Amino acid sequence: MAAGLVIPLAIMLVPHANLKSSNVLVQLHDDDDNNSYHPKLTDFGFQPLLTSPNSAQKLAASKSPEFSKGKKKLTHKADVYCFGLLLLEIITGKLAGDDEDDLSEWVRSVVSNSWSTDILDLEILATNQGHEEMLKLTEIALECTAAEPERRPTMDEVLGRIQEFQVVDDGESD
Repeated sequence: MAAGLVIPLAIMLVPHANLKSSNVLVQLHDDDDNNSYHPKLTDFGFQPLLTSPNSAQKLAASKSPEFSKGKKKLTHKADVYCFGLLLLEIITGKLAGDDEDDLSEWVRSVVSNSWSTDILDLEILATNQGHEEMLKLTEIALECTAAEPERRPTMDEVLGRIQEFQVVDDGESD
């Protein structure tokens, strides 16, 4: 499902600028008795229409470190940052809230000692499945939420990494 969010972000010519959990809808598809979930991004393409400086501050991307340091032009790297926060919300079951640094810093502090399932949402832990994949996604999310935009991967790189471990996991289950 994460790959379904990355693909449109990777091909967009302008930054989405408002990537947050409330702008992601999840649709259930019943494919031959195999239920699958497909994400749908909303609020696409409105960022260029915002003319007021105050309206830009309401965007999710305005929470990225570079925007808070005075850089007012939103870039794709701000979308990468927001995608990382979105992944952390999914993985931990916690909302990023108004101060997004809290969530990414909390995850960083937990995993800095050792990679642990302590950060995982209780519902993920209860399944006893997918823990390794969630920790791989956590690693990607932490790279996406790097404070310096140049240290963040591109959305194409994020997509490649997600697809890489999905292929390995699919191959092992056959």
